[in-house]
Amino acid sequence: MGVYEGLTGVAPEAGMGALWSVLGGVDVGGLPIDSEATAGARCASMAEQAEALGVGEPFDELDGSAEGDVRLVWWDRGWVPLFMSADDAFAVDGHPGAGGRAGQVIYCDLDYGCGREALWPSLVDFLNDMLAVVSSDGFVVEGDSGIGWLADDAGQDQWMLRILLDVGFARRDGRPVPYPALR
Repeated sequence: MGVYEGLTGVAPEAGMGALWSVLGGVDVGGLPIDSEATAGARCASMAEQAEALGVGEPFDELDGSAEGDVRLVWWDRGWVPLFMSADDAFAVDGHPGAGGRAGQVIYCDLDYGCGREALWPSLVDFLNDMLAVVSSDGFVVEGDSGIGWLADDAGQDQWMLRILLDVGFARRDGRPVPYPALR
């Protein structure tokens, strides 16, 4: 049994074990590499906290898609964080809910009692949307901060996380993307 299977309790889908291994120790969201604060260590820590309540037991307080695409647990070791802050995370899902599929990219609102949503069917779809945002004519990056902004339909500037969420929800739900520069 591999490390991924030992920690998650499920065999990795094709490529998930390798992706988890690579991203698990990479600096994500400002977390330093080679320390207890790496994305992988934080992912494991969050999983341990959730599992202390009962392995795989859903949190009734969490919101998720009606289709059951994402398991309603606080965090799962099979989720590979692409971005993680104190409040939000994007992750590749290697242990999906009954209605989901391995490799989907999910959004987790990490405030207690908040949602878990599958927004992209694959990492490729997520990266294509991210590339579309950063390469759009309307995307502006502030000088030294590196923060990127794009105007929405109302003319309000939104930052990258909000843009990706809006694009992900719109594409998932079959609605137009609310950013003129992305249409």
